[in-house]
Amino acid sequence: MELTGNQQEKLSQALLSAFPRVEHLRRMVQFKLNRNLDTFTDGPLRDRVFLLIEESEREGWTQELIRGAVQENPGNPHLKAFFQEYSTSVQREAPGPELEKLIVDTSSFLDPVRWRERLEAIERQVCQLEIGADRGTGFLVAPDVVLTNHHVVRKAIEGKVSPDQMGLRFDYKRLEDGSELPGTMHELAQDWLLASSPSSPVDLLDPKPREATTSELDYALLRVKGQPGNERLDGNKTRGWVEVPTAGYDFKPGSPIIIVQHPRGDRLRLAIETNGILAVNSARTRVTYRTNTLEGSSGSPCFSQDWTLVALHHSGGPGTLAKYNEGIPISTLRAYLPDPVRKQLGWT
Repeated sequence: MELTGNQQEKLSQALLSAFPRVEHLRRMVQFKLNRNLDTFTDGPLRDRVFLLIEESEREGWTQELIRGAVQENPGNPHLKAFFQEYSTSVQREAPGPELEKLIVDTSSFLDPVRWRERLEAIERQVCQLEIGADRGTGFLVAPDVVLTNHHVVRKAIEGKVSPDQMGLRFDYKRLEDGSELPGTMHELAQDWLLASSPSSPVDLLDPKPREATTSELDYALLRVKGQPGNERLDGNKTRGWVEVPTAGYDFKPGSPIIIVQHPRGDRLRLAIETNGILAVNSARTRVTYRTNTLEGSSGSPCFSQDWTLVALHHSGGPGTLAKYNEGIPISTLRAYLPDPVRKQLGWT
């Protein structure tokens, strides 16, 4: 499966708009895909389109179908809009073989459809932080609260940058031709800093002389003006937010870590490492993993294979040739939040 159910429905509507007659669709399928439409039933056009998409998903030529349709009717606005959404979606970062490998390597019973639907939701909940020329990543954990790293917003916390110069950009897209869809920019609320904890000096050292303490968790909870998590988006869905689990996570060595991130100010990207976890320290204040990140990925959410939030990514390893990436276990962060903050967030 390359598309979510929602995307399959949109593609079906776009194809019906672009090819309203059977002979139009037959010509596209034959010329662009070298296939015979009549093998996809001789029934009504809507049924043929449904079976065409179903077959393309099953056999792995959905991208070929979409590109062929756009080439055949480039001026159709519905097809153009779908292609823009498809080509910029983080779903493209998880092709069918990659998802199959994740399922096989973890001996899990993941439902690919539900897995992709969850990724589609998370894509709406992760934002790019813009602090002057600096960039980072954050994600909603409540309707009006974004979690990121302390070091990402340290200049604002220390008063070196005005909070007015900070923005949180959701739905930022970069199209294949290099053009951009700016997405939606949100400002910080007046009482914007809900809670924070600095990074540790030992994060920069190798070997580390000690473990980072629970007062060095490198996080910042930012209150956002309005409630972006309750925004109504395309298809009348709400943006939502990432659930912070109550239970701890085992961090079994060799288990997967998935990171949704804005590396180097780029569009949202997905990094999957099936053999991801390296180790968690004894204080459970840091977890290390192999999953790839770049500058600008600080503040990204880290997930298990079933989309449980397990860590807040905060850095690569020390030195110019980092051997690992590192995050803050989310259960530790939650446990050491000030009680009034946990109460405000409903995490008591």
